[in-house]
Amino acid sequence: GTVGVRTDANGRAAFTDLSLGGPVGPRTLRFSSPGLSVVISRSVDVTSGPATVAVISAGNSQTTAAGTAVPVAPAVRVSDGSGNPVPGVRVTFAVTAGGGSVTGAEPVTNAQGVAAVERWTLGTTIGQNTLSATVEGGSQPLTFQATATVGPAAQITMIAGDSQTVSRPESSPALCP
Repeated sequence: GTVGVRTDANGRAAFTDLSLGGPVGPRTLRFSSPGLSVVISRSVDVTSGPATVAVISAGNSQTTAAGTAVPVAPAVRVSDGSGNPVPGVRVTFAVTAGGGSVTGAEPVTNAQGVAAVERWTLGTTIGQNTLSATVEGGSQPLTFQATATVGPAAQITMIAGDSQTVSRPESSPALCP
């Protein structure tokens, strides 16, 4: 876009509150004035702004056997107001229901703005499990849900009927007519 600015009494033009949106990367700014043949160019590198948006990017609404890890590690994507990824932001994950545990509970966002736990292991009781993700400096935590189901049979336990004996009935004499 184009921004117009008037010169002051000394012939200087100042650009205040100039903001560049859109994707991160190099930009070239060109300064010119009608009637002058000189064009001044300056290169700037646009970086991501502050983290303003956090969304669940992977690992929500999974189902697996109780006491085991979910197949897809929960992950959060953090971006600025223009949708650019924000690297270097700490995200804290914590089990909030169902028991279980998290390995790698405080990852930092990578160059794509994504932070993921190493592993989320569900609790040993079947039912709903939840995991929260709080972005550093953010307000509301994000919530991941998973359902713990009955796993495959792991052992057999005898409950009753051990050490019984059965007596064989005596044979009855044959009746003759």
